[in-house]
Amino acid sequence: MNTPRAFLVTLVGMALLMSLATATALEAKGWATVDYTILLAFHPKMAWYDFAVQRFYRPEVPLGNAKEMARLRAKADARTAEVQSRLAEVRRNRNRLLQELGNIDQQRQNTINEMMRDGKETGSIEESFARKKVRLQEEYDALDKEYLKVQEAGLDVFFLTRDDSRKYLAAIMSEIDAVLSRISSERGDLAILDRAFVTPPAVEYPAPVAMSGLNLTEASLYAQLLQSNFQLPPGSTDPSTPPDHAKRVAAGLESRFQEDFQKLLTQAPTVQPVIANLRARLFLAGGEDLTATALARIFETYKVPGDAANRILRLVPQLE
Repeated sequence: MNTPRAFLVTLVGMALLMSLATATALEAKGWATVDYTILLAFHPKMAWYDFAVQRFYRPEVPLGNAKEMARLRAKADARTAEVQSRLAEVRRNRNRLLQELGNIDQQRQNTINEMMRDGKETGSIEESFARKKVRLQEEYDALDKEYLKVQEAGLDVFFLTRDDSRKYLAAIMSEIDAVLSRISSERGDLAILDRAFVTPPAVEYPAPVAMSGLNLTEASLYAQLLQSNFQLPPGSTDPSTPPDHAKRVAAGLESRFQEDFQKLLTQAPTVQPVIANLRARLFLAGGEDLTATALARIFETYKVPGDAANRILRLVPQLE
């Protein structure tokens, strides 16, 4: 599609979406918005999700046990080494198919030109080349998936499979949808719009992640944030300590929480577009944003301690 036409189609699509949203809002007695990206990224179950790998850690993986994690890493490295010969074989077959796909159109045209010079009918040969191209593409797609699977064999020690991770992610999204549905009903069937609806979707099969790029030291960072303890340690308020000691300890706890929160955002690539506010919005003004309200409900369900929950909720507006 050429650029002017693509732009026109986009404008028409946006106009239709806005008309539909406005009509829905009028019928539903008002409207509000949420940023679904934030709700998903900060759902407590996402504490076991690696944004770079796009898979969930296996529930039995002891994220907080450095010694055990080192043992598992050695096991993962050994498994990665074991599959190198198969990886090389898949790579060769993949490259061969890619070359065949690149040549088939030229072969088809050369064959048809020759048949036309000889006055032969070309319909059957065109169908034959079309079937061959479909077959080669299917073989290539299958090898492409296998290539990713073999290349990430070491990661299977730590993570659920991609298919299982997608199912788990879908279940989390269903939970979020249920929370939004209840909020909508409580507010008179309010129409809730997703401000992040035009965020570019993640690719179905992302680039493989090498074991060397896996950040295991901060794997449990969000889980730790959700369980942050802001109670002053025993002795902090003892009369024998300096007058401002308790204040300094409290400030240190707050500072560490803020630093870890910023570190979390840095290691989560899918959250970065939200922070940078790079995606367009369906509406620029008006309506009530319920992102924090919905996230608070989710935190209540998972009994996230109030101190940690309240601090995260106060930081949510900074992400918009």
